[in-house]
Amino acid sequence: MSDGSAPPISRDEKASARAGARLGRGFLRRNVAAGYFFALGATAVAVGLRMQLGPDFVGFPFVTLFPAVILTTYFAGLGPGVLAGVLCGAAALYWFIPPFGKIKPANAQGMIAMAFYLLIVGLDILLIEVMNRALERLEAEQRITRRLYLQHRGLFQELQHRVANNMALVGSILRVQLRRVRDGRQDPEKAMADAVDRLEIMARVHRRLYDPAAADAPVGTLLGALCDDLSTLSGSDARCRVTAEPLFLELRRLLPLSLLVAEAMTNAIKHAGAPGRPPRIHILMRRDGPLWMLDVADDGPGGSFGAATPADGNGLGSRIMQNLAQQLDAVIEIGPAEGPPDRPGRRVRVRFPAEDGEVPPQSRSSVTPWHDSPRPS
Repeated sequence: MSDGSAPPISRDEKASARAGARLGRGFLRRNVAAGYFFALGATAVAVGLRMQLGPDFVGFPFVTLFPAVILTTYFAGLGPGVLAGVLCGAAALYWFIPPFGKIKPANAQGMIAMAFYLLIVGLDILLIEVMNRALERLEAEQRITRRLYLQHRGLFQELQHRVANNMALVGSILRVQLRRVRDGRQDPEKAMADAVDRLEIMARVHRRLYDPAAADAPVGTLLGALCDDLSTLSGSDARCRVTAEPLFLELRRLLPLSLLVAEAMTNAIKHAGAPGRPPRIHILMRRDGPLWMLDVADDGPGGSFGAATPADGNGLGSRIMQNLAQQLDAVIEIGPAEGPPDRPGRRVRVRFPAEDGEVPPQSRSSVTPWHDSPRPS
């Protein structure tokens, strides 16, 4: 049997009420005209209510006026609050403090009442404005905290996804090498060395991309650093040049792209060099309509070290590049680099969809000169 009491207010209802109050307060404080209209309306309502109380409240001229000033300051801000305080004070002098009909206290009691009103209203406005500013700072910090939480959660989910992809890639590398060993196509020690080299390349790429100092670096800068890393790791004298628009990719796209470039460069370093002549590798990154086009070209003898597309090849490098291309929704073509007849070279071309915001407006391409990558000491 019901005891007649009202049901308790749920947490969701309280949250909705707080959200509604914040929304109304934010609108009035952002919209100056609406805030001053609110002050006029609140003053009119307060004066009307005070008139309805009649002569029984002669000793309480401000009983409905204080709430109007407090609510106006809280919801509409400092300026409307001051306006409401001035208008309510003038109305009290004219209608509610003797002599009625004049904006002037007739005796010391009226002057004391007005001094009391000014003191209380001034303190109310000051305290509420301080509280409002504290609330605004708190709300700003809450928004920042919420944004950081969502960002960190997204990064954690992205990290989990990337770790899963990379573990699958590692498994694919080891399975292919194991199959080649079982078929007698590769010496076990050589197969293990190739797998270790590729895993070390992956580790270098991860360290490079997850370095906070490189978070705001354009893709061209990161690819140039990757060239140096790979040349050092392979012990090659390869010379590398990067020509790239100032492109900024999200990590979810930059990681597979960097690994794909690393695989293409590894092939170029392995096959394009000749005794006494280190390979020259040119990496080009530019816009091609709605796509990004990446070229990794060398000046080697050309020949066959891969199929026309990675999907057509059976080698480990082909499988790796195809797996990484799928993560970018990319298409890969492998063909001659159009060099001189004696060294036509080989080019790996990757096309993948461009996304908004990846190139800042009024930006120019960056070109790095040919440079010798450092040799390990």
